[in-house]
Amino acid sequence: MQMLIAILVLLFECPYCCLMVTFVQKVSQFADNRTYWQKALMYTISAIVPICLCAGISTITGNLCIFVAGVFYGLMALGKKADRNEMVARASTEESQNADMKAHLMETGGKVVAQQALQNASRKI
Repeated sequence: MQMLIAILVLLFECPYCCLMVTFVQKVSQFADNRTYWQKALMYTISAIVPICLCAGISTITGNLCIFVAGVFYGLMALGKKADRNEMVARASTEESQNADMKAHLMETGGKVVAQQALQNASRKI
């Protein structure tokens, strides 16, 4: 199992190592068309399965590298962190929106609770 995963990672990440094999170009194009989160999911799951089947030190060591690659792909899928000014600007607009929503909720809170009670009562009937 671990050898198959290693060959798959080799074909996905560096297909030029196996250029003499005919189907490598198709596998390489398939891998290049995957998004970062798909690669992250594939690598982390394919690293966890052998560890669950045989939790030896060699299995853990070998699959830990693939798991870390999956984590890195996951971090790349999240994207770059914004600069400080942009984060402050977003936080201030979100705080004002939250304050507006809370004020609106306080104004209509009694009405909403009464409507929810009526809906729950009608569902029970």
